[in-house]
Amino acid sequence: MSTTTVLKFFTLTSLVSLSLILDTNPSSAAILNGNFDPNLDGWTSLGDVGVQNSQALLKTDTVNDNYAALEQFLNSPAGGLDQVGNGEVFQGSALKQIITAEAGEVLTFNWNFLTNEPAESTDFNDFAFFTINGNPVKLGDTFSEFSSSATPFEKETGFKSKSYKFQNSGTYTLGFGVVDVYDAGKNSGLLIDNVALSKPASSVPEPSTVLGVLVLGSLGAIRRFLHL
Repeated sequence: MSTTTVLKFFTLTSLVSLSLILDTNPSSAAILNGNFDPNLDGWTSLGDVGVQNSQALLKTDTVNDNYAALEQFLNSPAGGLDQVGNGEVFQGSALKQIITAEAGEVLTFNWNFLTNEPAESTDFNDFAFFTINGNPVKLGDTFSEFSSSATPFEKETGFKSKSYKFQNSGTYTLGFGVVDVYDAGKNSGLLIDNVALSKPASSVPEPSTVLGVLVLGSLGAIRRFLHL
């Protein structure tokens, strides 16, 4: 075998290895259908949940006093949602998916809280939230900053980004929800999009570093091959 042939072989091998490393995202399969395109495949829902413009839309307007079912669906502790909004939750809708995450991985998503409730309503403080293994974290409520909405709702927060870092590896139940507080007189909604799980940038090797390692490895292999 000629030296030229050997060089071509090891160059091709290095390039294939590099492409596999750079194109592989170990977390890409952790979230199924995180863009909700074209439906809710991969997710389980409760209440009034659908897809609008490739975004999950959760609404409270066709739900009927399902607070207990909502807690059970999300595996939330009894009365846990009441504490999030500091008011008695009446009904709501939710979406969930079981995911696998590694320690240090980061969950990211975009959200937009929509409502017809009066601004800063203490009595009817509808809110949107997400859950990790049933533990709720508030995203927006009637005390949020709003602008007029082009949706069927009167106002919206506009899309905002949220991130959550997993401290331990394991299987988690990721949930999203929106609820009416005290009554169903005024409705609220939640848009969710771009749900993804990724490794921190510091844990991903720089392409130049990966390339350098592959090149040095190939050169060493070539030298050993030629001296056989």
